[in-house]
Amino acid sequence: MGWLAGGLAGGAVGIVLGNEANGEYDEWGGLIGGVLGAAVGSTAGAGLGAAMPRFGSRCSFGHRLGNAVLGSLAGAAAGVALTSAADLEAVAVTIPLGSAAGAALAVGC
Repeated sequence: MGWLAGGLAGGAVGIVLGNEANGEYDEWGGLIGGVLGAAVGSTAGAGLGAAMPRFGSRCSFGHRLGNAVLGSLAGAAAGVALTSAADLEAVAVTIPLGSAAGAALAVGC
């Protein structure tokens, strides 16, 4: 849920910022901004979503959040590394899967 919420929020912010950077409406500026915003937002949202439930952990929320965000970043980086930059469809799948899996695996104390 955190990944999806972060991706939607980041994509919306990216579309607005992508259009404002050009000073006028440009579908490519908004599209590129939306994709980049969704990638950043989903990575951050995956970390936050994984850290929220306590599940009997003795670690603080800050510790769990730090672990989850670092795991999410590592998973997203692994997703990029496993695919070529020319294959955008594969990158669109491996970044979200990598970030969500990395956050879930790294959150534990």
